[in-house]
Amino acid sequence: MGVSIPAAARALGISPVALRKAIDHGRVVPELDGTLDIEKARAEWLANTHPGQGAPKDAAAANGTSATNQGYRQARLAREFLDVKIKELEFKRLTGELVPRAEVDRVMFSKARAARDRLNLIEARLSPQVAGLTDISEIRRLIRAEIQAVCDELGEVREPPSDPVA
Repeated sequence: MGVSIPAAARALGISPVALRKAIDHGRVVPELDGTLDIEKARAEWLANTHPGQGAPKDAAAANGTSATNQGYRQARLAREFLDVKIKELEFKRLTGELVPRAEVDRVMFSKARAARDRLNLIEARLSPQVAGLTDISEIRRLIRAEIQAVCDELGEVREPPSDPVA
């Protein structure tokens, strides 16, 4: 023979109203005479009740429900934190603050390749100009100007034309 709903609620550490709602919704099934078997009711309550709802007032009566609640809360907090971070990243992408890494890699590779090519061609480009010069300061000025032009081009923030090979 079981116990009454108020007595079972006290034993489970929940309110009689919460237990009646669980019975009404079929989460806890009473005996044919309307009473409840405490152990059966506890198992049904734990198996069929959301951890954040109807939390027992007494942790000892819950047989570890508080630990379950804590784990659920931590998981929910982690999920909500990640949802916020994902939304922040999506907003930054939509406003143009954030660009795909592949695009940045492509642009930087193209800029570095162009700078390398221009630096490698300085000798061929300046040789005819400096061949007849005898003033060392004029030769240095030409070389410095050419290197500065390459550095200025490398520092420009403009997208190079798309690479037909890639």
